[in-house]
Amino acid sequence: MKTQRQRSRKRFAWRSLAALCVCLTASPVAACSQDDSAIDPDATPSSEQPVITAEAEAFSVAEEPLWVWDNETSPALISDVIFLDELALAFGGTSQFGKSEFSVVDAETGEPLWSMAELADIEGLDADFYSYSGLALIGEAGQELIVVSYYSPDCVSAPCPPSGQQSPETGIVALDLRTGEPQWTYAAIPSVDEVEEPKLAQEHRDSALHILAGHQETPLITIGPVMGLNGQQVADPELFRTVALSPETGEELWSAPAVIADRVVDDRLIALQPPQSVSGGRFTHGAGGPVAVDLTTGEQLWNASEQFPLAQLEGAGDGRAIFLDATQDSGAQYNVIDLADGALLHTIDDIASSPVMDPITGMIGYRSLESDDALTTLLPTESEPSTSGVEVDRETGTPEFAYDGYVFLYDHANNTTTVVDRSGTQHGPPLEGRVISVTEDHVVTQQGSAEDSSIVVYARAH
Repeated sequence: MKTQRQRSRKRFAWRSLAALCVCLTASPVAACSQDDSAIDPDATPSSEQPVITAEAEAFSVAEEPLWVWDNETSPALISDVIFLDELALAFGGTSQFGKSEFSVVDAETGEPLWSMAELADIEGLDADFYSYSGLALIGEAGQELIVVSYYSPDCVSAPCPPSGQQSPETGIVALDLRTGEPQWTYAAIPSVDEVEEPKLAQEHRDSALHILAGHQETPLITIGPVMGLNGQQVADPELFRTVALSPETGEELWSAPAVIADRVVDDRLIALQPPQSVSGGRFTHGAGGPVAVDLTTGEQLWNASEQFPLAQLEGAGDGRAIFLDATQDSGAQYNVIDLADGALLHTIDDIASSPVMDPITGMIGYRSLESDDALTTLLPTESEPSTSGVEVDRETGTPEFAYDGYVFLYDHANNTTTVVDRSGTQHGPPLEGRVISVTEDHVVTQQGSAEDSSIVVYARAH
């Protein structure tokens, strides 16, 4: 059985797509830590919360980067980089609801091997490609496949979906990571010309697909109305369905009606059931009632959509998930749910910054209204939040990502990032830019913005 750490290394954690992470440059270990005697509990505002003074192992990265992409060698907006031994998959783009480009590169040098732009003329497959609907990486080590959507080249408007004029077949294709050669296809939305009943033909005409981004054994896609998947208008929940496919053949394994795939956590799919009705007839993209589905069988494990009818998944790890309660009219409220049964564990409403959740340890980190010049954290084993013993003043940045016991603070004004542990102890000096990916061995930062941005890959120091 895989450990939680192994599962987290193999899959994405995130986004929403997650959430983005941040890192820092290398520095001597001595500069990364403090003695417990230097920690002053009085540095934080008075509170009834426990004060944390423990420190994590020093976090640092190599001083010189492994490789750098500037705006001439890479798409300007890269969302994540997945490392797979000697290869890396970089993907991103400008699309609001999906990715618009990917490149397969040498993990040590950054040299591009091939990219999505080269998929226009695949022998034996009469299709064009787009990644508006997202992409995923699947398969065992050394045999990975990239799953991306395709559409017939005679589409009425290009690309489609999300056009309401859609007519031809739309589906997904699995490509060999190392060669780009197609392995199988799945027709998610048949051509309207092939559907005999007028009502069904109209439903297919207005349908789109969304690929659940991540690195996992089973590819998952949601099929449903274009407007609904884009979060623009509530539709009949029964028009949505999530489908699991065989990674070897692309054959359908199971189908879960009325759910939109969101994230895979602990070998189960955390999905959202679209609301029946919402004020103004609209709902937020990625928001709905949480549902858990067995990844192997498609069997529903629990349904908390009645208790949390409009929830937005913000993070998950170590058997818990945190959702923003989108039903609140004033102030932010977050609910922490047990992934075993969907039960409510905690409600967090003392929020001065959006909480982040560590996918490895399950730690939640945020700035609270009561102690906004400190770091507040909550572990799965704790019944109440704890406050850092070291002051983490507001100028340091806002918690934007958590990973393996560290919280990454991003300062938007100065475009710098600082890493602290839950005691508030800073690990090394800040680095320019925002970290977009972190693993046990690599840290990837995005420096600058738009046409002046660059991607910098560092090796972590151990």
